[in-house]
Amino acid sequence: MTTTYIKKIMLTTALLALVAGSAPLTPIVAQAAETTTAVKTADQTPTTYDIREVILPQTYVWNGTQWSADLNPAYQPLPNTLTQDNLASDTYMDGLEYPKGVTKEILRTAFGDMMKETTFPADQTVADYSVELNDGYGGLKNQEVIDRMVIQAGATAWMAKAANGYLNGGTYTRADYAEDYPYMKALIDATAGTEIEMDPRGYELALTDDAAFQDLMTAITYNGGGPGINQAAIRSGIDGDKYDLNKIDIAKTQEMTRQVLESPATWLVAQDAATGLTSLNLMAVMPTVFVLDSKGGGTPTNPLTPAEPGKPTEPETPTEPETPTTPTVPTLPVTPTTPTVPTAPGTSDETANLVTGGAGATVAPKGSVVFATKKVGLYSSKNFSAKNRKQWYQKKSRANRPMFVVTNYAKAKNGALRYQVKDVNHHSKTAGKTGYITANAAYTSSVYYAKKHQTVTVINPDGVNAYRQKNLTKKTAHYRQGQVLKVKKIVRHNLTTRMQLTNGRYITANKKLITSGKQTVVKRVQTKRALNRYTTVTLKRANHHYQKGQKLTVLGWDYAYGNDFSRADSLRYRVAGGYITASQAQVKILK
Repeated sequence: MTTTYIKKIMLTTALLALVAGSAPLTPIVAQAAETTTAVKTADQTPTTYDIREVILPQTYVWNGTQWSADLNPAYQPLPNTLTQDNLASDTYMDGLEYPKGVTKEILRTAFGDMMKETTFPADQTVADYSVELNDGYGGLKNQEVIDRMVIQAGATAWMAKAANGYLNGGTYTRADYAEDYPYMKALIDATAGTEIEMDPRGYELALTDDAAFQDLMTAITYNGGGPGINQAAIRSGIDGDKYDLNKIDIAKTQEMTRQVLESPATWLVAQDAATGLTSLNLMAVMPTVFVLDSKGGGTPTNPLTPAEPGKPTEPETPTEPETPTTPTVPTLPVTPTTPTVPTAPGTSDETANLVTGGAGATVAPKGSVVFATKKVGLYSSKNFSAKNRKQWYQKKSRANRPMFVVTNYAKAKNGALRYQVKDVNHHSKTAGKTGYITANAAYTSSVYYAKKHQTVTVINPDGVNAYRQKNLTKKTAHYRQGQVLKVKKIVRHNLTTRMQLTNGRYITANKKLITSGKQTVVKRVQTKRALNRYTTVTLKRANHHYQKGQKLTVLGWDYAYGNDFSRADSLRYRVAGGYITASQAQVKILK
């Protein structure tokens, strides 16, 4: 069932145990003191949409003047959106990085069933849809679900605000806690007599006893004996570098969360301006909307009601499997309240996407060239943090991996080795940038082969040249993409290497241009549906139309967006006259 897989993504661990003996927070632990009437739509006619894209849960924040959104940590490092064609493409799905415990099969099962015509009954609210996704929340009435989520939103907002003040100069005091205590008391009272009953004694004692207050603050900021962190903010996806968390407005966070939950469910649907597809926003999984007071002031009204989308017909050329663009204006505030808990940090502040190098890592010589085999960041300091990150480099296809010249070495405060580098991707906007990247061999590798292989396959779309000399002078031949070459030995030339073929010629040993062994090459495909051929690899300027079932000879392959390191590549097939999509939803590979 779809909801089972959504829960598997979201609930891999508990949110937070506040003090010893206290139960973790869950999305349905609170009992409201009173209820309100949900907002209903005036139109009593059910609405049906042809959903072809889902927007993964975002963390939404209102800062007093505008909304902002970031992909919730539970879903990182996935893209912000997934389309039907994305899910169908093995090439695209295999190129993604996944949260721990999540696979492409889980994503396909969880979200694939949503890519269909979906009908929202008249008067259905976001909360109603949330209950539907979560199998009824154990039989609770929908209004009870709203009230419980609102109480938890307040408790989470309190923890993020309190931890921020406590960790930054101790500005959050016992007097502040006494003022905010009602938000936690509501949660404690709601759990009374349940399987997850929270012991109120520690919370009550902290109101009058300084030692008990310090114990409470230690409990919400220290994780498994590690250094103090703002657990609630990190797990909820509120970026402390981006926002002043001292300005979290707990009451308005509850108010806005309730407003969103009681909004019409049709507000979850909008047409993505980037893809043209009708999108379903998954904020209903477990929503909390954070509100931060600021000089802008004012109580935010819900600014996110999209113009009702039409029911777009399937485009002539379906959306290609590439990293989707996040809409500039979010369709509705979203954030799950039980995101995946990050592993307890040690002395490193490096992100989960950048694991520090170990003793077994192979160190590249100074002056040599390395490339990134996975998503990496370029930092202004050897001690990695979100604050000093200059650039993300997304995971790319082998031929388009970002390259760096190693200019020096450095060690972070936790002992991890870093490369000091210069970006040498000459056709990219990042060219010339300098900074530090990880030296972990699982994330960076030499661009040149260091060992001999019996055979190599040419993967460069433009092929490679063969030369008489190892300094690659006196050209003698050209080998096209897909050709398999036999290797006699590998030779060194300054800080690079060359492959000497069995015929005595020399070719580059650059891993972006050749790959070891015999690579299977697609030679023929058959169209699964009507599609266009284009002049460019980015599928611009259509120059021919193919009907469903046509068989085509593949002359080679290439990737769109190869020089854009902010997004993943998109594989294309080169055919006579231009390029076609390589999406397995569009074409079938023939043997």
